[in-house]
Amino acid sequence: MAASVLLLLGNWIRYAGTRANGGIFWVVILGQILTGLSQPFVLAAPTRYSDMWFTERGRVGATALATLASPFGGAVRASHIYLHEP
Repeated sequence: MAASVLLLLGNWIRYAGTRANGGIFWVVILGQILTGLSQPFVLAAPTRYSDMWFTERGRVGATALATLASPFGGAVRASHIYLHEP
């Protein structure tokens, strides 16, 4: 719950900082700090859920898949931006 709140607030604050007159750098940085504070909660979630839901045999694969989902999603997003840029 803490991660969700921090991510939501941080992203909206960053967005507000970019939409202000010419952009307000310190507001964007404040949003980035809040988003960064949520990362320990987000990065610890896959091990907790794989421990609760899977047996000893399936836990390693589930943890690896869930942990790699975030960087893989970032890579797909980054390549999508460059491939579809006019």
